[in-house]
Amino acid sequence: MANRHSRPRRALRHSGVAVFLTLVIFLGGGTAVWVAADQSTTTTTSTTTTTIPAEAPEAGWTVVATSARGVLVDRREVTISGAVFTVVRFRQRTTALHWHAGSEDPPHQTGLPADSTNHIAWGTENVTGIVGVFNGGFKSDSSAGGILADGLKLEGLAANDATIAIDTAGKVHIGLWGHGTVPLAPGTAVAYRQNLPLLVLHGAPTSLALSPSWGVWGAPLHAQPHQARTGIGLDAAGNVIYVATMSGVMPADVARAEVAAGVQTGMQLDMNTYWPIMGAGPRVFTPAGGFPVILPGSKHSPTVYFHGWTRDFFSVMAEPNAWTCNISYAGWTTVSATAVPQVTRLSGTNCPVPASTSPTTTTTQK
Repeated sequence: MANRHSRPRRALRHSGVAVFLTLVIFLGGGTAVWVAADQSTTTTTSTTTTTIPAEAPEAGWTVVATSARGVLVDRREVTISGAVFTVVRFRQRTTALHWHAGSEDPPHQTGLPADSTNHIAWGTENVTGIVGVFNGGFKSDSSAGGILADGLKLEGLAANDATIAIDTAGKVHIGLWGHGTVPLAPGTAVAYRQNLPLLVLHGAPTSLALSPSWGVWGAPLHAQPHQARTGIGLDAAGNVIYVATMSGVMPADVARAEVAAGVQTGMQLDMNTYWPIMGAGPRVFTPAGGFPVILPGSKHSPTVYFHGWTRDFFSVMAEPNAWTCNISYAGWTTVSATAVPQVTRLSGTNCPVPASTSPTTTTTQK
């Protein structure tokens, strides 16, 4: 934010005749403007400074990572039906998301650019630091919904399915495909990822989430519906909330956990014991980094996403320290056979230096 400083005009007179004084005013960017000021009138101006409030800690949440913008990530636990859910919140004002395909799933990804392949795109995606990663949805052959990334249709999108949409600012929208929130306006989308119906709508579990028809929510191992499950949602502020447990739970339990965490619109992600993976923490700039916050009982380290994984996942990046600089993507207008790479880039002013020397003003609490 630029501060504007004005010097009060001072009245100068000689033999009763007003004297015109030429002032030099320097505007933002170093441009000099010459202004003839009538000094026969004395005026004063005040200096105004506008400060954007930092993203603040919130009672009931433990801060995981911060930056000059405030809180990036925080966490808490929620207990539903005796199962402890790990809840991680990625703040909308201070983080941005990206979607990645797995090496095996979705299987139809010919032409998908490197920015969306099965590992973090080191060199671009880590410029401001990775602060989180988490698993995606069901396998493509489960008929749980479609996937569209970089303008390429990887799996056909289905009407009325719960859909995660990532826009050109790296912000997340969740809704039913074809009903208002998604799809996004042409040119503003980066990726869409569908997975089953909604679990939560208007801050309450849906009737389908509470129904005894648990088969709607995926094929559990050994036909046992109590399984490890994960979910994602948005709260009233647009913050992304990831909810997961490795305990055996029902879809209704995930819905209730999302609601307890403040989710207004939520859906299920992957399930069964092998697939839930999550990591969160201070900014990671290289593949050698790691996360202090993980999903207890997970079969895998979240660092699998650093080097390559078989299934799709989401990465979460810190926005730059300066409010005048933000993560952005190119976006695409129409679906075609040629992808439009969505390389992570920084737009604005006061953007950071390369990641290797970028400041890491983060903190971690457990």
